[in-house]
Parts: sequence; C-alpha cells; structure tokens
Amino acid sequence: QESESAQGLLKYARNYNLAELKTSWYEKLEHWNEALEAYELHQLQDPGSIDCMLSRARCYDALGEYDKAVVLCKTLWQVPNEELKTAVAPLAATGAWNLSQWSWFEELIQRMNCDD
Repeated sequence: QESESAQGLLKYARNYNLAELKTSWYEKLEHWNEALEAYELHQLQDPGSIDCMLSRARCYDALGEYDKAVVLCKTLWQVPNEELKTAVAPLAATGAWNLSQWSWFEELIQRMNCDD
C-alpha cells in the first residue's frame, strides 16, 4: 500500500507541478526508465557528476543493461576515491558476472572481501 501511495503522490506532484520531482523518487519507486532518463538529463547539465554516473549505473543494472553499467563502473573505478570504489564494487561485480568478465570480477570480489 505504501508503494501505491508513493506512486499517487508522484503522479499528483507531476500533474500539478507542486514540486520539482526528485530524480531519486523514480529510482525508489523502481521506475528505472524514468529515473535513467532524468539522470541522463542531469548528466548533460553536469558531465562530471560522480553521483549521477553511479545513479545511471544502478539504473542500467536494474534494467539488465549490464554492458552499459560496466562501462560506467569502470569509469568510476578510475576515480581515486576509496569510498566510491566500495560503493561501486558490488554493482560492478554484478555486471562483470553477467558479462563473463572474470578477471575484473575477481578484482572486485577481492576488493569487497578487503572491505569486510
């Protein structure tokens, strides 16, 4: 019932322009295509946004577009930020597994084991 209420609120806000719709709302409601579209628009406005890249990767993963998710994850992996790598590793591992990228999968698993 909470999901239906949230969707109703989202529809109401969209119809009456009561508030700027937060992109994360789409993601939380698992409206992956709408979330991806919104994140892509945001990425065009701020091409260097790490958060936006990570959000797009989550959407691609949820949509089963692992090839696109992995491309973004590999880009994010190059950022010298350990906290980011910790966030990216599980998402990247899912994509690597589904694309049979075993050497990268092994690197990601080792990273996740070190974080435990």
